[in-house]
Amino acid sequence: RRVYLDFGSRSYPSSIGSWFMKEYPFAHTFEIFAWDVVGKFARTFAGHPEVKFTHAAVWVKNETLRFTNKKMAFISPGKATRTKEGTVFTVPAIDISDYMARNLKVSDYVVCKMDIEGAEYQVLPHLIAQGTIRLLDELFIECHYWDHNHMSNVKKRTFAGCVKQLEEVRATGVYAHEWS
Repeated sequence: RRVYLDFGSRSYPSSIGSWFMKEYPFAHTFEIFAWDVVGKFARTFAGHPEVKFTHAAVWVKNETLRFTNKKMAFISPGKATRTKEGTVFTVPAIDISDYMARNLKVSDYVVCKMDIEGAEYQVLPHLIAQGTIRLLDELFIECHYWDHNHMSNVKKRTFAGCVKQLEEVRATGVYAHEWS
């Protein structure tokens, strides 16, 4: 069984249609699962029954998260209903480690693209600690480290820290690359 997980999928043409289906070897043989916090992207998957899209945040536990900026969807700290980035909106979040443990097997070949706007700093250590990182064979990750992100853990990140995170993932046996 071949599985492609797209964490932070955006619209169908964003990474699945423009990259995975066109460039990844034997992409048409994969089961494809996509998650994004921006619900309007669901309609772009309507003509693609080969993809199971879920309007939810990939996270470390099952809960509801608050976001701001419907374009980039940053996790919003505090209780404010509006920030300089716009109105705060809520989205269900899933414990992706739990999902992977229930739906994947070690014998599956699993490719994952992760572009979750800074949440990788919580999600990757969670996957490593739970041991579910070993269910992935290949990981493409966009590592975020810029000042305008509202997540305090991203503001202090550097490129060197991103490289260290990639090395930690690789140390688990996952073939990891930077996604940009």
